[in-house]
Amino acid sequence: LGQGVSAACGMALAAKLDNKDYRVYTVLGDGEVEEGQVWEAAMFASHNKLDNLVLFVDQNGLQIDGTVEDVAGIEPLDKKFEAFGFDVVKINGHDFEQIKSALDFAKTVKGKPTAILCKTVKGKGISFMENQVGWHGTAPNKEQYEQATAELQAELDRLEALCELAETNKDIVVFDADLAAATKTGIFQKAYPDRFFNCGIAEGNMIGVAAGMAASGKIPVAASFAMFATGRAFEQIRNSVAYPQLNVKIAGSHAGISTGEDGATHQCIEDIGIMRAIPNMMVLNPADHWEMKAATKAAIEYDGPVYIRLGRLAIDSFNDPETYEFELGKGITLHEGSDVAVIATGLVVNEALKAVKELEAEGISARLINIHTIKPIDRDIIIKAAKETGRIITVEEHNVIGGLADAVSEVVTEECPVKVTRIGVQDRFGYSGPAWELLDKFGLTQPHIAKVIREVVKNK
Repeated sequence: LGQGVSAACGMALAAKLDNKDYRVYTVLGDGEVEEGQVWEAAMFASHNKLDNLVLFVDQNGLQIDGTVEDVAGIEPLDKKFEAFGFDVVKINGHDFEQIKSALDFAKTVKGKPTAILCKTVKGKGISFMENQVGWHGTAPNKEQYEQATAELQAELDRLEALCELAETNKDIVVFDADLAAATKTGIFQKAYPDRFFNCGIAEGNMIGVAAGMAASGKIPVAASFAMFATGRAFEQIRNSVAYPQLNVKIAGSHAGISTGEDGATHQCIEDIGIMRAIPNMMVLNPADHWEMKAATKAAIEYDGPVYIRLGRLAIDSFNDPETYEFELGKGITLHEGSDVAVIATGLVVNEALKAVKELEAEGISARLINIHTIKPIDRDIIIKAAKETGRIITVEEHNVIGGLADAVSEVVTEECPVKVTRIGVQDRFGYSGPAWELLDKFGLTQPHIAKVIREVVKNK
């Protein structure tokens, strides 16, 4: 998101260097131009006189959280592109003759890139989708799909805890980056509209504004998909939040391969490693609903930067809300055992719990430890497990590099060296597919975890 123009600039520049006459076309949404990188690339394109570059901007006026003007306000877009040195053409994006004429015109432009601003209607041709913001990134069900295709053919064919805390703590404010419907911060927005701020598709600015709020005594929670929160806004988190130790809470949702159909570009498997490497940053990865609520409360009460990793997938809760106790930095032994210690985090904890219970009937005594706080990690519970079992297996829905496996290995190599077997994403990207099918494919479900435990105990 926001990166296409930069890539297109590189392609257009390569054509210039190689004296080739091909042209480069890139398409972006009007909400997407809220990203600062778009304008960095626009400045680069103009400066380098990339007259072989053409931008199509789809101006349907909608983005995930509402109208573009309500979220961020980008007009006058034509004047802005002109100010950045572009030749600008405005057309009806549904009129093929106008599209052709604009492309022909762009070929005549010399010494500057061209931006074609296409006025469109989102969901055009489908009665229940036209100009409806809710269909951004939402797939129709079977009946809706059949209705939509018929109409086209005819024409041519997880914030409850935060809201509870906000009732008594008026300093809590929430920021989102055009994903309130997906991250569920919209629940907070509805309850406390005066304390909710949509920053649009501008994650770096969101973190910067949150840092300013924290410096002024507020408790900001900045929410986005884990990929955008930890990847796109890394520098701002490092320098504007963690370095001055500001009291900002960063909620990274849709983490891991269980993001499913959105595919590898959105399946963040590096976020724990990224956040764990930043000094002063606490990293939490709750395993179920009750632990998430407790972790949210603890994060708000903690004075300092916190990253909370959250998934997209609906999973069963295994903790008992009547007896569950959460303490930052303290692991929880869910099942005792002496043959091997399984140390898990996040949504795969329940899969590991089912696996160790299954193996108990086979005479295999496996200890299971839930590590909800990756940093600072509970060294004592890990050292004790290493000494008493002699073997450790880590389980995480994250790259085996940089996450729980590395955090556990760092402890045991210093204190009690034992063999550590790593179950996780084996340094590869995910791909699009149903969440549970992906988890099974990557060996993160009960049968696969049980198989690894058997092998480790057998070869102990």
